[in-house]
Amino acid sequence: MSDNTMMYRGYKAIVQYSAEDESFVGVVVGIRDRIAFAGDSVGEVTTEFHAMIDSYIANNKTIGREPNRPADYIPVGIESALYEVVKDNVQDTGLTIDEFVNTAIKQALYPQHP
Repeated sequence: MSDNTMMYRGYKAIVQYSAEDESFVGVVVGIRDRIAFAGDSVGEVTTEFHAMIDSYIANNKTIGREPNRPADYIPVGIESALYEVVKDNVQDTGLTIDEFVNTAIKQALYPQHP
């Protein structure tokens, strides 16, 4: 078996290939929740990883819970009134609150770059 890592939307996964089973198995690391996925090819395991992360984020949004973030996540406090405005407006963008805040910070720091 050999180990490799994959990244998607800030989440890191370790993927192992089993020659015996001729398949790839991956696990997301650095968060409290357990997310696992598998595929028979590099393309398939990549697609499954992306689908699992997208589903994880969407499911947490549906139940009103912030998804666990990777270990390098830095919590930032914002005023509750501002948070409510962001929460109400972010639903139409298809982004998570974290993605929205990251975009806003980048735009404030680097206004010349889209």
